[in-house]
Formats: sequence, C-alpha cells, structure tokens
Amino acid sequence: METGRQEKEGDEALLRAFAEAHPGIELSYGGDGEILNVWRRASLKGKPICPVRNYGRCARHADPFKSVDLDKVRGERVVVCELLPKGPGPSFKCDALSEVQVKAADVTSALRMDVYVDGTKFCGNVIADGVICSSPFGATGYFSSVARTLFTSGIGFAFVAPTVGVSNLVLPFGHKVEVRPLRRAEAVVAADKETRRAVIEPGDSLLFYADPHRRAEFVGLEEFHCPECRRLRHGTTVVSQYFK
Repeated sequence: METGRQEKEGDEALLRAFAEAHPGIELSYGGDGEILNVWRRASLKGKPICPVRNYGRCARHADPFKSVDLDKVRGERVVVCELLPKGPGPSFKCDALSEVQVKAADVTSALRMDVYVDGTKFCGNVIADGVICSSPFGATGYFSSVARTLFTSGIGFAFVAPTVGVSNLVLPFGHKVEVRPLRRAEAVVAADKETRRAVIEPGDSLLFYADPHRRAEFVGLEEFHCPECRRLRHGTTVVSQYFK
C-alpha cells in the first residue's frame, strides 16, 4: 500500500502535465475497472483513452508517459446486447467494452433457453444462471473464469453455471448469438458496470454481437498491458497462465 501511495503522489504532476499538453486524450488512472468508467465519456467526446496504472509498474514504465506513442491508436471492438420483444413489451440495446452479462435477478432461479448462432440452433433447453458475451478486451476477465479459455479476436459467449455440459463459443466478428428464453424470467443485464433489470418473455430474443461501427480507441495500451508490470501485480504463475 505504501508503494502505491508513493506512486500516486509521484504521478500527480505527470498526470496534470500530460492532460494540459494533450487535451484531446482522456486519461484513465487506475486498473481495468477505471477504463470501463472512462471509455463511455471518452467515446462521447470522440477522444482516445490513455490508460495509466496507479500502482505496480515496472522500472521501464515508472514514468507512464515516456514511451507512449501518441500516433499509435489501437481500436477495440464493442459488444452489444439487444432485447427484441415478440410482442409490445419494451426493447433495449446496450453495449460494453468488456462484456455483457445476463443473469436471473433472483439468485435462487435460473434461465431456461434455446441458443442460436446466425439463425441456426446451437443448443436447446439449457438451464443456467445466465450467459456472458465478451469482447477480446474483456477476454482475460470474467469470461476466462467462466469459460476457461482466452481469445484475441471475435466474440466469446459462455453459459454461467449450466446444469449440463454445454460448449462455450468463440466466434469471428460478424457472427451473432441469439438467446430465446423458454419461460418468463426477470433478469439483470450488466453492460460493464452499468446494470438494468428486464423482464424477458418466451418468444423474446436476446441478440449478442460485436458492433461493426463502434470502437474504443486507445493510446499506450501496450504499455498498460506490459507483462513485467503484470508480474509485479499478479505474480509469475498468474501471468504465465492468463497473459501469454
């Protein structure tokens, strides 16, 4: 904790100087969760994000801005969840930089569903606590804990605590996954850190895909994901397993 406090105090002048010199860039100071807080604001302003760790940086990144190439902008695809009601019920559309989760609002209940990929039935009558659709940016987070796999392109779709063995999916960009509930369910939909409640009726559809027209833009993402910095925070075993 003392090291983190010292790093923060040392960063304050650097952060102020960078913000003043580059007003067209939105700063994220913290971890992955802070990026999720910042990216919506940045996208509304049309700004790229420069993420800076607030602790656990290796000697090469002690000054987090020294090696950032401001001309090297990296775009990350955003995943989308749409509720398409069969009848006159309300619809919604939400998106996420990392992942969209849909779970039963009552933790003692589950969702019963059929799942289709591009209109073709993938599996039927699946009972699970919920589903998760992840972008590559979120692949090393909750999705990897649920699906026990990683991916670097496309979208990931996984079932949360299914009652029977079903395959999880990693699909190329352009494919869509559709969840059709078989019974009425009160659900919680979480797009990154933003949550809402929804009543999903039989005949409704939940559609998951990557938005082809929207990207979150970053500068300095390679520095933010430095393996040496990660070893300081997580240890060698975790880095070797998840961040190859």
